[in-house]
Amino acid sequence: MPMSEETAKKIVGRPLTPEILEEIEALNPFPEPEPQVSPNGNRTMLYRIWLNHGYYGLLNLNAGFLRIERKTGSALDRFTLKIERQSVNWEGIVNSIQAEIQCKNDAIATPVSWTYTSRFTDTVGTVVPELSVNHKARYENIKLIQEINGSGFTRYTGTAMTCDWCLFDAVQRLPFDTSAHSEFDVLEGLTVLKKNNRLSYRSKHTDSFKRLNIPLFSFVRMGDGVLPYEYWLDRHHRLLMAISGDRVYILDDKAGETFAGEVAQHRGGKYSWQNKL
Repeated sequence: MPMSEETAKKIVGRPLTPEILEEIEALNPFPEPEPQVSPNGNRTMLYRIWLNHGYYGLLNLNAGFLRIERKTGSALDRFTLKIERQSVNWEGIVNSIQAEIQCKNDAIATPVSWTYTSRFTDTVGTVVPELSVNHKARYENIKLIQEINGSGFTRYTGTAMTCDWCLFDAVQRLPFDTSAHSEFDVLEGLTVLKKNNRLSYRSKHTDSFKRLNIPLFSFVRMGDGVLPYEYWLDRHHRLLMAISGDRVYILDDKAGETFAGEVAQHRGGKYSWQNKL
């Protein structure tokens, strides 16, 4: 049943939680778990990126998707993450990011080396070359050695570092145990370094789904210059959602199709701030 206009204009007024997301109809049914898939094995996770602008039904946006493909190799202490992230703004401009990250098989999926490309297309889908970025890097101890569009530079991190996308994988391999915590720096989007992050298991919470019978387990990440991240997992250790401020990553095997529809609406002039208000 469609949300009423009165409900759509209601202000959320609270931090987003699984319960609120279900209440404001931001969630689709989650994909069924695959029992044969190990947290340490090969798998592909697809997340819909959903933005909330403070209302139950106004201005909310399926702004993109994040695909994370995990591949193991012959070396037991290494694996590869292939990342694809696409996002759209209100005018129909699309940013496409692709990355391949070689990771250590440790508690925070430490990135060892990676390549990264970022492309923008305009409101009719034409690539804007002057906005393109080609990036490659490696991480050695606390030294971050990067080359962006041919220019090289070095930065230094704390005693440990990971990437926000790597944490989507790592959190699924951590125990549901209050003694489980890690401290590290985070390279957000493989570009922006955020210091002094801490990831901890949260043992007591009252957040749940009202209609879905899915027990939830939560980890929380906090750090310098970042909004808190809450990672919500099911009993199979699948990451169902990651919530940070007004942005939510939701496990959704139809996220690509949803995003294509959003882009078409934006570029068709049927989806704008003016006609959403």
